[in-house]
Amino acid sequence: MATIAKMPKTARERGKIAPAKLAHVALRTSQPEKVVKFYKTVLEAEVFYENSNLTFLTYDDEHHRLAIFRVPGLGRASRGKAGVDHVAFTYRNLKELVSTYVRLKDAGIEPVWTTHHGGTLSFYYADPDNNLAELQVDVHKDVKSLEQYLVSEDFSINPVGVDFDPEEIRARLERGDKQADILERHADGPRDMTTIPREIVGSFHWMIIRIAAKLGRKLN
Repeated sequence: MATIAKMPKTARERGKIAPAKLAHVALRTSQPEKVVKFYKTVLEAEVFYENSNLTFLTYDDEHHRLAIFRVPGLGRASRGKAGVDHVAFTYRNLKELVSTYVRLKDAGIEPVWTTHHGGTLSFYYADPDNNLAELQVDVHKDVKSLEQYLVSEDFSINPVGVDFDPEEIRARLERGDKQADILERHADGPRDMTTIPREIVGSFHWMIIRIAAKLGRKLN
């Protein structure tokens, strides 16, 4: 049974010395030109520093949010190995997030998964090396509201996500629906794991999930 405590005090409030901020994410790649172009486009980032083997990208007042290293001979990231699952970037509101989705779609970059986790409404994108970037907006106005949601029946039944059509979200925004109404998640029962995209679970686990589901149906 899941439990949740109240939002803990910050390390500083607890008298501890901790990092002041999360500064950047570093990626290794054998195709830096493609990867740099991807993140410049997705994040509206610019190059702060660059040489033949290293690029620093930033989109705010931090000197670099992404460091991209050239390492010859690397394969694409595998979803079947332990490691970082994805990196998430939060937008100020739904309008900005959907505007970004539209801009990227026009540039030929489509999300591999769009789902409402309950705490966030999220668009997942795979970079040229198969690393995942999550572009999201917070659903709840404050931590207290999120705490209440995380112990709700809706989240208990389906903590993974309720998928949505981004074009439907776009249409609702364009016709003037309130963002709070659009962000409300409508329960649809337990998540069928076979509906999670291959890009999210990885090819091996995607196949295992389907085999298990098929055997389960036969046993029934």
